Amino acid sequence: MPCTEKRARLLLARGRARVHRLVPLVIRLVDRQAAACDFQPLRIKLDPGSKTTGVALVRDVESVDASTGEIHSGVAVINLLDLVHRGRQISEALTARRQMRRRRRSNLRCRAPRFLNRGNKKSGWIAPSLQHRVDTAMAWVRRIQRWAPVRAISSELVRFDMQALQNPEISGVEYQQGTLFGYELREYLMRGKRVQGFGTGDMVRAEVPKGVKAGVHVGRVAVRASGSFNIQTHQGGISGVVQGISHKHCRVTQRNDGYGYFFNRADHTGREQVWPKASDAAHPALYLPAMNGRVSRAI
Repeated sequence: MPCTEKRARLLLARGRARVHRLVPLVIRLVDRQAAACDFQPLRIKLDPGSKTTGVALVRDVESVDASTGEIHSGVAVINLLDLVHRGRQISEALTARRQMRRRRRSNLRCRAPRFLNRGNKKSGWIAPSLQHRVDTAMAWVRRIQRWAPVRAISSELVRFDMQALQNPEISGVEYQQGTLFGYELREYLMRGKRVQGFGTGDMVRAEVPKGVKAGVHVGRVAVRASGSFNIQTHQGGISGVVQGISHKHCRVTQRNDGYGYFFNRADHTGREQVWPKASDAAHPALYLPAMNGRVSRAI
């Protein structure tokens, strides 16, 4: 039966007990038999977590209020444990092992690539980093059961319905309709920080009258709170960024709408106007046959 530190020291000093385990300290009485003793039932309480799991060994107690006669239930804490999981270390070790095996197959040995070896995962399989939490907690529960008269186990199961906390009347298909339901997605994405009426991604035309950056610059703008913008230009097949252009010299030619535009496809890809290919899918714009040889459109 668990006892205080002082009682444990006295039992060891008088030779009535022996050390059974050092960490955590477990002693065993040598002058009594289990059959001749009355044990107080204990309970193990678990609080699972992603990084640590709390374990508490408690004794259920009841007290009677003399004035009202009511029975109050409570617990007396016997011992507290904190299990620190090694999920991150296990995940990193598996990643290192996978990289070393891949290198051996590709550089050091003539082995065929192994990618159809997933049949060893039975139903109910979970990742080793997650299985470690379950195995560690159950192993310590079994240890404590050997050391103390445990009669019950309690575990905290925390499940929060965040949508129900915000809207208690939510039900059915409303769970699939998030906070952006009913909004135009493109309109929502365009809601960003604007400085002096300009937003990042807008097409602008900047006419700088004098200075090192004097001239006309046309392209997409990246705004700053200071009012000094960067303009990404694309002329003659050459891309560049003009930095430090004041907002006073800029004029919006088109607001950002989620698409990419240019006037000549050859300037962007170095090829003449042709029908789109599979390799063109990486570009944000969609090409159509132009009205004339020098114009390309996006839909």
